[in-house]
Amino acid sequence: WRLVLFSRQSAATRTLPPGVHRELVARLTALVGKEHFALVSERKLTLRQRIKLMQHAVVALGPHGGGWADEVWMPNASFVLQFPAEAGAPQVVSHTAYALGHTYHETCSLTAPYFGNYSSTQARKLLEDAARQHRAEVVLPDDVVHQMVEDVVSAATTCLRQAGLTQFQFSEEVLKGAKSSTASTGSKTDSTESSSKQPASSNSGEKVEL
Repeated sequence: WRLVLFSRQSAATRTLPPGVHRELVARLTALVGKEHFALVSERKLTLRQRIKLMQHAVVALGPHGGGWADEVWMPNASFVLQFPAEAGAPQVVSHTAYALGHTYHETCSLTAPYFGNYSSTQARKLLEDAARQHRAEVVLPDDVVHQMVEDVVSAATTCLRQAGLTQFQFSEEVLKGAKSSTASTGSKTDSTESSSKQPASSNSGEKVEL
């Protein structure tokens, strides 16, 4: 099985702050182990490679974008964790997840305008202050970066638990604040936990890194 993170870091919109992306990759790798983590960047895999990877994706997460078309290859009753775009963005990811029988979640504080980039409430305030002061570059404080990453890791941890992956002994740092409220399920999400479901294991131990 795999936990798959979609990345848009080379795109013009809906990217994560570089420090957030680096820490998130490190935290998710530590959470599930290298053999279960896959980082996928903007359609750099062939169709055959994408299908093979996503057939083992028990949990997929990432920013709103075209990469989510690959959720159709995920096993039945998998978990979709989207970093949402704000009002006006198409709801295709959530609607597709519901139609396929997946459980859909969104991060609470990490959001982006459809034609902008991801930030939290704290980060957005810092960026707005910098714009007013005509500062071109802003380095987010460590505590702001950590909080944005923690939002995602906590939500991912919730998905893994609901998928029945109880064999992992998560560290206290990972589990801190990992509550079901961290991931917003939306008003129509099926909240039934599949703790008895054992995901199909993958025979491939290689990590997809681009």
